Amino acid sequence: MLAGEAQLPLAAVGYLTDYANGVIPEPEPVEALTARIAEAPRVLAGVVQDSLPRIGRVAPVGTVLRL
Repeated sequence: MLAGEAQLPLAAVGYLTDYANGVIPEPEPVEALTARIAEAPRVLAGVVQDSLPRIGRVAPVGTVLRL
């Protein structure tokens, strides 16, 4: 909100690590969680690489874009 009011471009990136935690009766193995965390740098690099060409085509401040 504050970045929008100041007309500053902003992007938030996040990812799920364990969606089923507490939802299913048996917890997911820790190894699966650590494997996803280990993939995070590669996935983030891909998001940035795919997003950079689109930066010049962004909508006005305050618009939510899903890339």
